[in-house]
Amino acid sequence: MRLFPVLVVTCALCQTAIAQTPDCKSIKDSAARLVCYDKSMPPAPPSAAAKPVARSAPAQRTDSSKYVDTISAEDWFAKNTTNPEVLGTLRGLTRGILTADAYQISFLYFLFYMRSGDSFLSQAGFGQGTTQAWTVRETMHGVAAKIGEELKDAIVFESPVRAISQNESGVTVDADTGKWEADFAIVCLPPPLALRIQYTPILTPEREILLQHMPMGSVIKYWVAYEKPFWRARGYSGLITSDELPSNLICADSSLSDSGPGFLVGFMEARGGVLWSGAGKDARRTEVVRQLVRFFGSDAERVIDYEDQDWPSDPWSRGCYMASPAPGILSSAGEAIRVPHGRVHWAGTETSDRWAGYIDGAIRSGDRAAAEVLAKYGKV
Repeated sequence: MRLFPVLVVTCALCQTAIAQTPDCKSIKDSAARLVCYDKSMPPAPPSAAAKPVARSAPAQRTDSSKYVDTISAEDWFAKNTTNPEVLGTLRGLTRGILTADAYQISFLYFLFYMRSGDSFLSQAGFGQGTTQAWTVRETMHGVAAKIGEELKDAIVFESPVRAISQNESGVTVDADTGKWEADFAIVCLPPPLALRIQYTPILTPEREILLQHMPMGSVIKYWVAYEKPFWRARGYSGLITSDELPSNLICADSSLSDSGPGFLVGFMEARGGVLWSGAGKDARRTEVVRQLVRFFGSDAERVIDYEDQDWPSDPWSRGCYMASPAPGILSSAGEAIRVPHGRVHWAGTETSDRWAGYIDGAIRSGDRAAAEVLAKYGKV
């Protein structure tokens, strides 16, 4: 079967509420502080500290960027403040945004990631003008399903790709259910999963090193359902964040109306995700409800349904939201992130220089990879 191009795999797609408005800061009781609606927070201005960091920073090899790459985000945090509340906030937000602990991530990548999504304030907030300001009512799964309906038989399900070989005339993709031939292949897997494919000829040393040192983030997403969003009737926003394990974002309101049903969505991130991955849904439900009761009281015990997604235990993702490089990797092998391997081109949110780690970045990377292939035909 000959296709153009071959899309190899698409990756699925202090314990107190943090005050979001000045009025909250005088409220000592954690539950009472929830009355501060996050949506009242004004749009965050672009961070002045982020401006000097170019979006293409991971591909640069200047001496200064190499030094910044060899230290972790935790190294920089600890060097620049000893305030325990500031450190707790920075570490907690890093876990929430990057689903990895600050000591695991290159500080250069931390800067790049924040700049690729406008600023640290933009990615840490929930108010107008931030990354969490909007949700898709039909869910992103619904969007993917609609795209799948349009593509129909062009998608081959339950057929993991095991090997990709190439020569001067094209590529051959070996999967569990057959072989496909094409002029080019676009691999849009996250780095740890792309590394599991056997390539002939083998990958360049830089590409191999890069993939080996970009582990997936660890996160478990959970949904808790109630008859009604009882917190709204009490004047609460439903947003609780924390700097303690297992969750930075304990919950946020995802209800569609005041009349019900009520939904709270939250995450166990980074070390929290590792600790609870594989523990079983019942055990995680008990822990999540315990946390919610701590803030909301007995109303939070009246759960009508609970569901979660243990991404680290999923063999086809092995984590989420994206892969992050360890210290020292960007300055030594980062340039390989988008460089084609002969007829094999790379896509995926990690390869985007804008909104890396987000669906937006994944879409942009697909546009770029498609343009690269079309250029080979003289069509761009």
